[in-house]
Amino acid sequence: MRPWKMLVWIGGLTVLLGGALEGAARTWGPQLLPPDNSKDVAPGESLPGEPNMIGDALLGWRVKEGDNRQFGVPDMTHVNSRGLRNPEIPLEPNGEQRIVIVGDSSIYGVRVRDRENISGQLEGLLHKRDDNWRVLNGGCPGYSSWQAIRLLEERLLDYQPQWLIIGTLWSDTQGADAPDATRYGNIPMAWKYHSRLYMVSQVWYNKWKYTPADAPDVGFGLGPVLAPTNRVPIEDYRRNLHTMVRMATDRGIKVAFLLLPGVHDTINGTTGDFREGYREVMRSVAKEYNAPIADMPQYFENGDTRKLFFDDVHPKVVGYRMIAQELDKVMFGG
Repeated sequence: MRPWKMLVWIGGLTVLLGGALEGAARTWGPQLLPPDNSKDVAPGESLPGEPNMIGDALLGWRVKEGDNRQFGVPDMTHVNSRGLRNPEIPLEPNGEQRIVIVGDSSIYGVRVRDRENISGQLEGLLHKRDDNWRVLNGGCPGYSSWQAIRLLEERLLDYQPQWLIIGTLWSDTQGADAPDATRYGNIPMAWKYHSRLYMVSQVWYNKWKYTPADAPDVGFGLGPVLAPTNRVPIEDYRRNLHTMVRMATDRGIKVAFLLLPGVHDTINGTTGDFREGYREVMRSVAKEYNAPIADMPQYFENGDTRKLFFDDVHPKVVGYRMIAQELDKVMFGG
C-alpha cells in the first residue's frame, strides 16, 4: 500500500475510533453539571438569597458596599466603594505603606472578625514593628483569578501598594459549565470543553496523577455529575498568575504568593485530588519570578482539623494566624 493511502486509512480509522469513543462517553458517561445562573443578575441587583452580594458589570458580582454581617462574620464589618473589606481609604498613600491581597472567601474571611482574617492578622504583626503599614483586603466570596485581574486593573492597583499578595486558588478550580472568561468576558470556550471524551479522560488523568492510593474520597461540591470545565482551566490559571505579576511589577509593586491550605492537608498533606495541579502551577510561577510564597499546606499537615477549619477551605482564627505569620516571615523575615 502506498504511503499516502496508509495515511488516509490511519486518519479515517482514528476519526471513526474517536467518534465511537465520544459517542460512548456521551451515552454511558456521567451527566453534565447543569448551568449555574444564580449569580447572573443585573448590576446593583441582589443575588438570590444573598442580600449583601450584588451584580457587578465588571466582575459579575461583588459584596455590597457599606456595613454588613454577611458570611457569618460575628461583628459588623465594612466594605468600601472599591470592594475592599476596609474603610474608605484615599488613593494617595501619603507615606503609608500598603499591601493588597486578592482571592476568594478564604481571603475575605468568613465567620471571622476584621482583625482575625488574613489581612487583619498580618497588619497586626506588621504594626508590632512599624505602624505605618496597612493591609487592604481585596478578597470576595467566589472570586477567581479572572476576576482578580480585573479588580486589580480597574480598582485596587490605584491604591499604589508596595506589595501584592496573590491568593487566588479554590474558586478557580470549581467545576463549571463554562469558564469565567466565557461567562463574563465573552471569550469563546475552547472546543475541547465540548467533548465528553475529553472531560472523562481528564477525570481519569487527574485521579491517576493527583490522588494517593490510600487517600479517602474527597469532593468539591460537584456530586455525581461531570463538570464540562473549571471556572478557570489550569492553563488559563497559569496565564492569569503571570498576568497579575506583570501588572504589579510594571508599576514597581513587589509580588508574593499565598498557597492556601485546605482541610484535607491535615490528613494527607495534599488535597487528594486534581486541585494539587493548580497548587503546582502557583509554586512554579512563584519560582519563575523568584517571588516569596507562603506555602501553607505543609504547615497544616497533622494539624487539629476542628481548631483550624470551619469547613473544607475556610480557616478559623488559629489557621489565619498561622498564615499571617508565614506571610510575615517570607515577605519581611518576621
